[in-house]
Amino acid sequence: MQTKDLHVFLYENKKLSQYAIGNSQKKTADVATKPTCHLQCIMELLSNVALNRPTAQSSTWYGPVFGPSKAVDGCVNGIFDNGYCSCTSDDLAAWWRVDLLAVHKVTAVTIINRQDCCPDRLIEAQILIGDSLVQNGNQNPRCGIIPSLRGTPTYTFHCNEMEGRYINVGARGFQQFVTLCEVEVFASLSGTALGCYF
Repeated sequence: MQTKDLHVFLYENKKLSQYAIGNSQKKTADVATKPTCHLQCIMELLSNVALNRPTAQSSTWYGPVFGPSKAVDGCVNGIFDNGYCSCTSDDLAAWWRVDLLAVHKVTAVTIINRQDCCPDRLIEAQILIGDSLVQNGNQNPRCGIIPSLRGTPTYTFHCNEMEGRYINVGARGFQQFVTLCEVEVFASLSGTALGCYF
């Protein structure tokens, strides 16, 4: 049986202070907080709640082979021509969306960009989380904006348990392709920590 990683996020004043990956079978992770201090946290396993969920996008480039579901199929291969990525047409304010089917407290969103070409196409695209489908979900609150991804095909946004059913990735009012090779949305199964101790 494959063991999943346990993702642990610690916050101080609603800002991420530490992050660690531990053992999901024991549901524990050691997190170094200071050189002289060690904190162990026991938390619920964070799950990728976007995996195989319903998706939509503003348009699809070159037919269904680059449809929106390719971004939540669990395949993190970033080679575009292999057909593992979703891709919109060169739309004005292009967008992509996943429906989590229920409201979740989102801890983090990981974006995997294409790795063979054109990493700059996602620069300044925004990550939105919320419950509204007004303007296709593109008016929901923002978790973050994608910075330069050149040389960094994977980027994780820490969303401080923003609540929402829909996750959007969209260009900010300019004409551009939105290409996503995978989008992972991490949320606690219970939304709460079981406890931390020194």
